[in-house]
Amino acid sequence: MARLTPIWQRQPNAVMGDNDTIDASVLVDSATTDVVWDVLDQVGTSVYTAHATPVPYGGYYNLATLSVAVSQAVSVSGAYQLQAVARGGDETSSAAVSRFEVLMAPVVTITSPLDGSTVSTLPLVVTWTAEDSTGNITAQEVVLYDHDRERITAASIDPGVTSWSYDGSLENESTYSVDVQVRGGAGVSTTVTTEFATSWVAPDAPTIEVTADTSTSSVAVTATAEGMGVTVWRVNADGTRTQLANATGTASATDLLAPLGVDVTYETRCVHPLTGAPSATVSATAQVAVKTWAFNAGDGTILHTLRYNPSSSYSMEQGGEAYHFADGGAGGGLPVWYGTDQRDESGSLGFDTDSRETVDGIVSLLMTYPVVWLRDPFGHRWRVNARPSWSRDVGKAWHVDIDWDAVRWREV
Repeated sequence: MARLTPIWQRQPNAVMGDNDTIDASVLVDSATTDVVWDVLDQVGTSVYTAHATPVPYGGYYNLATLSVAVSQAVSVSGAYQLQAVARGGDETSSAAVSRFEVLMAPVVTITSPLDGSTVSTLPLVVTWTAEDSTGNITAQEVVLYDHDRERITAASIDPGVTSWSYDGSLENESTYSVDVQVRGGAGVSTTVTTEFATSWVAPDAPTIEVTADTSTSSVAVTATAEGMGVTVWRVNADGTRTQLANATGTASATDLLAPLGVDVTYETRCVHPLTGAPSATVSATAQVAVKTWAFNAGDGTILHTLRYNPSSSYSMEQGGEAYHFADGGAGGGLPVWYGTDQRDESGSLGFDTDSRETVDGIVSLLMTYPVVWLRDPFGHRWRVNARPSWSRDVGKAWHVDIDWDAVRWREV
């Protein structure tokens, strides 16, 4: 009887050619791959036996006595040999052998941020798990993309490390994606992607402390929010705010030009350094309860106070022109005033003192610094050009007058 010779027929996903390679990166399931074959004799009526030999383990896998196509799951990278023997009647064919290599990709799962989740705090932390059939992860890379899949940054990660932190900023109410690529010991890589949205949580508001100091006619302000950018403002009488300090963690300042004799409000809030999310604004009030006038010169730290309850006067003039129209005009024959935004303020202070030292002190200050900040005990503040004059009659106290004109205001 003639000896039988197997005829091998490749299935769509079969690997039957000698020395073929399976690249697991193209498989639907990267954990296993099916080895599929047909064994037919020339007549198509005989029964056959096939064996698969995984080289990493040695020996044979007895698959079955076959007459149709079957498959064998292979889940470990390595070189394999498939051997089939045809049996027909009393005769057995020689073995047909096919050798191939299976390259299994690592199994990678991103555990944070989960796909479709929302990130509400920064820094962004990406974590994942990675398993490889060879037990040997050789390389890893993490890539961060914006909503247009434009690369923001990439980082190579040491094998065995399964987390990465991004210390940069991200836009609020936006979407991003992260790719994690892992290369295993078989030389094949797996890339997985997660997409997430951003929606920042506001940080806790800072704590604020204010302390009025009557000896220096100032207010000390301290606001604290650990790790956050903290800003402190004074709320002015006209509703505007003057920034006094801005720092990370703790912002502190001495308000040298605090209004005197009235409650002054100080506000603070913090901003997350990465997300830019602001906290709620909190406030506190303080009052420098003094009955005095204060002159601040130079950078504001040079202070001179008058504790003599001086007499004072003010005057104010609105800029503009009055016009008469020959035909009567809009005023029906009366002058029509056309004002401007210019407003001139001036005033004077006067006091008596027996102390020549007091006279010399205020005169020396205003001769050295003719433009100073002036604060009265009723909450008003000006930046003024001040001009002192003084006189004394025999046997009487010194009399000091200080005339001033307001100039453009500015903070220290």
